[in-house]
Amino acid sequence: MFKSAWGSDDPTKAACAFLHGNALAEAGHTVQIFLPGEAVSLMRASVAHAVVPVGWPPLAEALTQATANKIQIPACGRGRCVRLPLAVNRSLCSACVTPGCRYDDSP
Repeated sequence: MFKSAWGSDDPTKAACAFLHGNALAEAGHTVQIFLPGEAVSLMRASVAHAVVPVGWPPLAEALTQATANKIQIPACGRGRCVRLPLAVNRSLCSACVTPGCRYDDSP
């Protein structure tokens, strides 16, 4: 399990958990990346496409790869919970892991 609270203000740090998570998933490990606070905004498709880490492709590509790797990514903040499918694909949605949060896919 990775936890990353980095948001779009530091694209390279924001992408690290996804890049490492994909590498571990491809090596056969079960991976989950938890995103609290500012990192929740990374799940919006528009933000994911705009976040480009130094030396790496846009975050949206890492999210697409994470979906293919079946990485679970709960992202909770301000009493609402979103999941990786917001930015990529709704097929991996599951119940929220944070009590009191509700699923929210508003823009």
